[in-house]
Amino acid sequence: MIYDSVYGNTEKIVKTIEDVLKGKHKVELKQVTDAKLKDFQKKDLIIIGSPTHTGRATKAMQVLLNMIPKGFLSGTKVAVFDTSMATYFFMKGIIKFFGYSAPRVANILKKKGAEVTSVQSFFVMGMKGPLKEDEVERTKKWAESMIQ
Repeated sequence: MIYDSVYGNTEKIVKTIEDVLKGKHKVELKQVTDAKLKDFQKKDLIIIGSPTHTGRATKAMQVLLNMIPKGFLSGTKVAVFDTSMATYFFMKGIIKFFGYSAPRVANILKKKGAEVTSVQSFFVMGMKGPLKEDEVERTKKWAESMIQ
């Protein structure tokens, strides 16, 4: 898994995914600033996670994604998630305008040749969190769905 986390919420999601997968699979966690192109090679599944900032992944994640050559991920399965603020009535217009980062990251990865198997958003209650109630359970179910 390659991820970035600003306030710790994305990292909580990553750790939950790791807990679900590690019993049946070898799991490697890489903070985005430590990730290299070789981390995208010869993996059964790569999971990419980032907080959403104005509808996009973090700057560090964008830099990493831009380093990947076109076609480099051909035949590579990738799942993508983001952490985003929960949709409140007054936020709907802002979220509709900016969107979430996971679909954008998925589109970038598709252009690099990846087969995107799943795209998901997990929600936080405010800019700094905490995670919305039941998001850890939802994360477990999402992780389990990827190994069935």
